[in-house]
Amino acid sequence: MPQRKSKPRTTKKDRRTERHADLTACRERLHERAETIRMDQQRAEMLTSVANGLYTELEKLSKKAPVDQATDLVVEHVNDVVADVRALIPDDAYVQRINPFVPAGDNPEHRDVVLVLQQLLQGLGRCVKPLSDRANLAAERIGLTDALIVVLELYIEHGETRVTEDSLKVNKVTLPSGWLTGAYGDKIVSLDRVDSFEPSQLLEGI
Repeated sequence: MPQRKSKPRTTKKDRRTERHADLTACRERLHERAETIRMDQQRAEMLTSVANGLYTELEKLSKKAPVDQATDLVVEHVNDVVADVRALIPDDAYVQRINPFVPAGDNPEHRDVVLVLQQLLQGLGRCVKPLSDRANLAAERIGLTDALIVVLELYIEHGETRVTEDSLKVNKVTLPSGWLTGAYGDKIVSLDRVDSFEPSQLLEGI
């Protein structure tokens, strides 16, 4: 019987080269998510500005004639803002309860439009911190990914097994202390931790 050919043994360098590819792919996805977050922050700022403008004008009208009906143009603009804010903040239950005014029959009263705009502004205010937190986390994860990629490149291309803090600084990256091992003043990157780290964790929560 013909003997089965044994599969070539995977070397540590092979595994680390594969890990390098995984991290490179994660970095690309992190940059994409960071860009999406940045655009959401810009949309939130723009919608806040638009909603504030409408609120200021409608509040004046509401004080003079609270039960008068809003014009068709006002209703159209407010409905656009409602739709955009709902799309921007899908996880805010209170924002999702705000529905556009039905463009049929009588238009809503000024005081009702003011109430809706106020709720939209409150929702936009609530989304500022989560977006900022996600942006900061994305930047942090990108920095971590860049550092891990540098560590692996130093090993793959130059055979470095003792990547020091100075080596990281030369390559303009840093790693948290948890990634380092050794005595103070002689700390090196723990390649064992790099080997055991799952790159997909970098995408969690962003």
